[in-house]
Amino acid sequence: MEDNNISVETSCSERCSAVQAFALKNFLPLGFATAFIIGLAWPAPGKELGGVDVEGWSFFSSLLVCVIFIISGVTLSTSDIQEAMGAWQGALLGLCSILVITPFFGMIPMQIPFEPKEFQVGLAVFCMMPTTLSSGVALVTQAKVP
Repeated sequence: MEDNNISVETSCSERCSAVQAFALKNFLPLGFATAFIIGLAWPAPGKELGGVDVEGWSFFSSLLVCVIFIISGVTLSTSDIQEAMGAWQGALLGLCSILVITPFFGMIPMQIPFEPKEFQVGLAVFCMMPTTLSSGVALVTQAKVP
């Protein structure tokens, strides 16, 4: 009887570790999904906090963007940073593609007659806006780039 209890506890412990590892690896999409669901279910706090401005800046939106950058930075290991510093060619290519190539392609949707017009403008703005650190990290993580 004791052997069954030990195997059940071990199995539960292994599942908890797997769930924890998954949550840590995917904290950004899970956080966005959680915030989205809470916002749909209970929008009043978000409306109130979104209306707090400090000298023209949305205070809580800016604060939460800072928190995302901090969390992304804390999850980096020193060896990853050292490896990235050694791969300056890749960083240069990334900067060029984010700041030059992708915005250049943003002019293409403006030449295509999309309906409604807002879709055309939205697609162009999407192409022209540089990615943030967090979404770049999330995309690379999901792409499983070695």
